[in-house]
Amino acid sequence: MFHSLRPTKADWFAGVETSDVVANVRRTQGLRDVWIGTLADVGAYWLGQQIVEAAVAKAANPDTPQTWRWAVPAHFPPGRMLRVRVDGGTLSQGGQDLPWDAHGFYTVALDAGELSWRP
Repeated sequence: MFHSLRPTKADWFAGVETSDVVANVRRTQGLRDVWIGTLADVGAYWLGQQIVEAAVAKAANPDTPQTWRWAVPAHFPPGRMLRVRVDGGTLSQGGQDLPWDAHGFYTVALDAGELSWRP
């Protein structure tokens, strides 16, 4: 986050050249282990992670999948996703198996409000 971007007449404090910001973003995008995004994107991911982690799994019996349910806040941005890792088994939402990513995670839709796991 920057106090102000230069060149501009509104250089309030610790101004940074626009070209330096662009170079920094491009460099960061090229890193494999760093995520760069807007405050809204990062905030929604962080809040979504907290919501899913707070959900409690329920299963009718040991032979049925465990299911977590949650509700996103009223003004939560739609279409947000969360990456989830599990040690085996399969995740599904809405009765559809989620594809496993070769990087080791499933992509979960927060709007769905539920997630099921079966061994």
